[in-house]
Amino acid sequence: MIAAVGLTFLLLISGASESQSPASRLIGRPDTVEGVEVLPRLTGDTRAARQFEHLTGALDDTGALERTHCMAAAPERSHWSRRVSAPMSGPRFASLVIRDVASCGDAPPNATELRMTYDLTTGDTIDWSNVLPLELIEPRDQADTLDFLYEATVRSKALIAWHADHVLASMDAQTRANCEGRIIDQSQTGGLRIWLDAERGGLAMAPALMGQNADACAQSSIMPTEELRRRGAADELVDAIDTAHRDKGWAAHSSELPL
Repeated sequence: MIAAVGLTFLLLISGASESQSPASRLIGRPDTVEGVEVLPRLTGDTRAARQFEHLTGALDDTGALERTHCMAAAPERSHWSRRVSAPMSGPRFASLVIRDVASCGDAPPNATELRMTYDLTTGDTIDWSNVLPLELIEPRDQADTLDFLYEATVRSKALIAWHADHVLASMDAQTRANCEGRIIDQSQTGGLRIWLDAERGGLAMAPALMGQNADACAQSSIMPTEELRRRGAADELVDAIDTAHRDKGWAAHSSELPL
């Protein structure tokens, strides 16, 4: 009986010390190939750090494979680069923007971007429905991306309405005429891209557009934390953004993060 009580006490102490351990933070990693930035990792040897390394390592591996295929086409006429920025690097949540630019052989240059957001307590990609209310996030359908190698777009009439109000007014008349229908009509997009932006202090959003005028029409907007809080976003999300904004928790390049 005494042994059982002692074991219970040790388990409680162990659990308490783990819960009170310092939170993991993003750390940068040096580039191994010029022009190709690698994704950051999490400090510590925790389950969250290992999961985060698994996911970000897979993105590094995918990029390396794409670069190999691109450069093999015609090495002297090919170029493949990657830039990784962290518009929010913690606490609790982190967003990464991964921009690849490829010019393979005689093909015209092509740029692609991923905006990935992670919950640093688990190391996994964020489940937006855990931190945003139903008013702002509609249920997923099977067309939405679930693969961790790709950003998960969301469906949200409320966020699209907010976004349209804030970006259309800033456009000139011709751009607004070309873009208004594409921005407002969800059926014309691949959903809405959302991520965290500590520098601008809120939830960033932009429609996932492709084709003609995509760049001009895919401008981003920011829902600030006071609006997020008013609409019922989770305190842990809003507080984390406010803290990151106050502490300058962002980096233009992942290599600028502490090593």
